[in-house]
Formats: sequence, C-alpha cells, structure tokens
Amino acid sequence: MNPVTVTASKFEESVQNTPAFLTILSKEEIKNSGVLTVNEAIMKLGGVAGRASQQGGNEYTLDIMGFGDTALVNTVVVVDGIPQREADQSEVRLSGIPIDQVERIEIQRGAAGVMYGEGAVAGVINVITKASSYESAVANSSGTVALSYGSYGARETRANLNHANDGLSFSVSGLKRDFGGYRENSASKNESLSTSVQFRSKDIRTGLYANIDNANSRLPGPFYSVSDFQRDPKVASTALDWSSSHTNRVGGFVEKEIGGIFYKLDANQRTRDLTSFLHSTPDVNSQYKTTADFLSLTANRIGEASLGAYQAIGGIESYRWKQTRKTDGTTNNSQDVNSDSKAYFFKLDQEVKSLGVRISGGYREETILRDSAAEGLTTLYQKRLTASELGLSKQLSVSNTVYTRLAKSFRAPNADEFACALGYQCSNANTLVPQTSVDREVGWKYKQADQFRLSSRYYRSDINHEITYDPFNFVNSNLSSTVREGVDVNALIKPQASLYVSMAVGLRKSKFADSAFEGKTVPMAPHQVASLNADWRFMPKQAIGAGWTWTSSQFYAGNFSNDSAYKVPAYALLDLRYRYQFDTYEFSLSVRNLADKKFYSYGTMYSSNSYAIYPELGRTVMARMTYGF
Repeated sequence: MNPVTVTASKFEESVQNTPAFLTILSKEEIKNSGVLTVNEAIMKLGGVAGRASQQGGNEYTLDIMGFGDTALVNTVVVVDGIPQREADQSEVRLSGIPIDQVERIEIQRGAAGVMYGEGAVAGVINVITKASSYESAVANSSGTVALSYGSYGARETRANLNHANDGLSFSVSGLKRDFGGYRENSASKNESLSTSVQFRSKDIRTGLYANIDNANSRLPGPFYSVSDFQRDPKVASTALDWSSSHTNRVGGFVEKEIGGIFYKLDANQRTRDLTSFLHSTPDVNSQYKTTADFLSLTANRIGEASLGAYQAIGGIESYRWKQTRKTDGTTNNSQDVNSDSKAYFFKLDQEVKSLGVRISGGYREETILRDSAAEGLTTLYQKRLTASELGLSKQLSVSNTVYTRLAKSFRAPNADEFACALGYQCSNANTLVPQTSVDREVGWKYKQADQFRLSSRYYRSDINHEITYDPFNFVNSNLSSTVREGVDVNALIKPQASLYVSMAVGLRKSKFADSAFEGKTVPMAPHQVASLNADWRFMPKQAIGAGWTWTSSQFYAGNFSNDSAYKVPAYALLDLRYRYQFDTYEFSLSVRNLADKKFYSYGTMYSSNSYAIYPELGRTVMARMTYGF
C-alpha cells in the first residue's frame, strides 16, 4: 500500500494529496499475485482492459479509457522516467521487462499532457524498475532463480541478482520464455537481459542501465466467422506467418541538488527492429527499423512560502525518432519517416494553509515536426501544441481527501497515420489535424492506516478531431467530436498482514457526440471492466490466491453503426494460485482461465458483413520453483 507516487509530477509525492486518480501496484502485491509479465499485472491488478497483440507472444494492447483501436497512441507508457512511444501503431513491449526487476507500477487515469506530452490523453502507465528506484545504501546481496513449466510446452527460466554496498548498487536480470502455443502456428520465444548500476551519495544520485529484448512469434491469424472459432478455437488460418522483434534500450540519469533546487538529467536511446512475414499471393516481407532518442532536464524545488509549502517543477525535453520501412511489394516499398519534438513545461503545487487546500497547475508547449519520404514524395507535418491542467484537493480529515481537476491534452498523427501506407500507392494528401481533449473530473480518496484505501472519481473527456482508422474506406480520418465519461473505483483492503483484497472497477461510456453516428458507442470500448484479487497466507508457509476479471461486450472495430450482430461477447475469467514456502525455496502453482473459457477479445470489420476475430488462451497451468538468497 505504497503511499508514494512519481507519475503525477515525475518526483515523489503523496498519493493521498495528489489531485489525480492513481493506482499503485506495489512489488509485494505483484509478487503475491503470481503474474508473469508487466502486462498481466496492469490488467489483472490494475483493472485495465487488454487484448492480445496481433504480433503474437505475450504482448497486449492496454486500454485505460475506452479508445479501442487507438488505445496504444492515446496512452503514454513510461519506463524509468522515459516515455516509450513507438513511431507507429505497434505496442510498447512490456513483456520483455523481467517482473522481478519491477519495484512498482503506477497507473494514472486521465489526461497527463503537461508532464508527459503528446499522447497522454487517456493517461500514463509508469513502470519503475530497480534501474531508477531508490536502492538501499546498506551493504546487502540478494537474488532469485526461478524455473517454470506449464501447459502447451510453456517453459520459463528467470534469474536476477542485486547487490548494494556503500551507496553503490548493481542489478542484473535475465529471462528466457518458450511457449508451444495454444493454437496452431502460435509458438513464441522471448529472451531479455536487463542490467543497471547506480551510485548514491549525500547530494547526488546517478545511474546507467541497459536492456535487450528479443521476441519471436508465430502468427496463427484470425478467424473469419464465429462458427469456425466455436468449432475449433485452436486451428490457424495462417500456417506460415511470423513476426520478430528485437529491442535495445540504453540510458542513464544524474540527480543533484544545487542551491536548493533538485535537478535531474535523463538520456535514453532505444532501437527496435520489427520484421514480419505474411504468406499471400505474393508473399509480403516487411521490416521496420526505429531509433528513438530522448533527452530531458527537469528542475524541482520544494519550499515554504507565506501561503504554505510548495513544489515547483519545470523542464525541457527533446524526443526524436526515425523509422526506416521496407517491403518487397511492387508499390511504395521503401520509406523514411522522421519526427523531432521539443517541449518545455512547468507545474506548481501550492498549499494554502488558511483554506486547507492544495492547488496544482501546469502548462506545456510542444513543437512537433514530422516528415515522410516515399516514391519521390515528401509529406510534412508541423504543429505547435499545448497542454494544461488545474487541480485542487482538500483534506477533509486524516482519512478523507476530495479533489477536482481540469486538464487539456493533445495527440498528433503518428507514422502510420500521416505517412503514405507502405505497399500502397502513395499520394501527398495530408489533411489530418491534431486531436485535442478537455478532461474534467472530481474524486474522493479514503485511507485508514495500512488497513484500507479507496480512490474513486467521476470524469468526462470531450475530444475534438479524434484520429481514428476507417476500415471501410481504408483511410485515417478525424472524427468531429467524441466523449469518454465514467466512474472509476479502486480499493485495497488489508485487515491483517496475512490477507489482502484489491478491487478495480471502471464504468464508462465512449460515444460519438457529433457526426452521422451521434450517440453510438465507439467500437472496441467496453462499458464495464473490473478486477478482484485476493491473497491469503493461511499458514506460515502456505498461501492461496484468486483473481477475477470481467470485460463487458464491445462492438467490433469499424462497427460505427453499432450493428448488434458484430460484437465481441462479454467474458469473465478466474485464476487460482497456491504458494508453499520452505527455507529459501518457494513452490507455486497457477491456473489461468480456470473454467477454460473459449473467448475472443478483438474483432474488426472490413466491410458491412465481413470481419475477423482474434481468440485468447484457454485454460493453462503453470508450476514454478523459485530459489531465493
């Protein structure tokens, strides 16, 4: 029940007093839940809707606020303070982050454009690993080795080592995961290695880190009718397709206090090589190579003024990415897409003692320059965009805090949206305008020591010119106006050290507000998502746990008219787990999708009556032996 967050301001602050809706997943909660990947933790513990990536493997598309097909580009994923925006529509790879390296995960629902810039429309998912967390300066060494075996040839080997001595800490973690596949032609392999070193003294903290993540996945393809899926959900429609992703991430940071101001410098480079093969007539080989460079300098001052305590934050950022695209198609088979964005931002949190309130306000200005070169044509896209926020929180008592918040955010089209489509005839038409939104929310937070914590909010987000893909006309376009509205509730109950229960519920509406589809629901946006998790150490060495998730029905992507014949049915999943601890060893057994639910989480339409659906895993069992030292 960690009371500290860095998501809302990039520096540690109290969850209770921050005027934002935050979900904090602690290291202990993640460990006890038995989840294997960061994606699993976010979905099953954080109550975030997710669906399996069409690139296969263990990756998922995460959707905080019902954005459907564009959920990826309306949420900023941050790892150790660095935004992990991809240049295109593909997912940020989180499954390659070893779960043993994660210190905590913070989920902020609601616009966060001031601190995180473009794309933070739905919110932020912030993953803090040992590479950036405040490691202990006390001399100690620890580590774990874990071997797992499970259904459908699943095998996983994990190991990590941590050492600290006199302010210097070192961490290394490795992962090798193989999965034979639930469906035909769905096997996957994943290998990753993460290492970091950090030094901390009285007035400075610095660190370096590197991560290698390789994933290879077979692609079984979709089903083109529900009856075929129901007949045999394990068959493949594509027997030869595959995808391969290789990602390297290297960076460092320096934190130092000078004259009462706390400065932090972050630098990071990430490279990704995504290759795929699609068997057709003719076959299609594609390769996307991306390099992303991020540099930021942030200043933070905490002080006392006549009104009360304050925290002032300001910074500048530079984010560049370059993507080279190649395919063996006969038309538009080579592209170079570039983006260069620069931003400055500031935020002030001011306590007003006389009123017993805390006021938070911020502003960001970001200049984005993008270009795409293909078939002798160059597409230019240049915009100057702004984000702002104003929040107020009041602590009614030791246990109760209420808040209200107003925020403005933005998103510009990415490489898949403003550039020419690889493999298709290229034109220089580029009429997309930036997407903007205004969020309003009110919330209530309650805490009772470490025994009970609850957060709730009502929100409404009005979005202008939402950028989306129209599969019927094969074009990216701007919608005139859409609305996201709903209620979120998170709770964690811990009546005693051996028992905890966590819950997350999202009730929401995603609607077209002004178009030919006014009043209709945005496709792939469920009205309800919920999760319930419990862990009970019923004996000193033994514990049992359970996790339940619910996702309501949702219309297929492209089903703007909300034809009831084309909906992803609602599904509920139940997981069970058991742990036995003896000396330095732990044995665990997990069963996922206990009822062996045959379901699919995504459907997309190509015309008024043609569609494709993508199924998820049935019941799987995983046994794990862990040695800790």
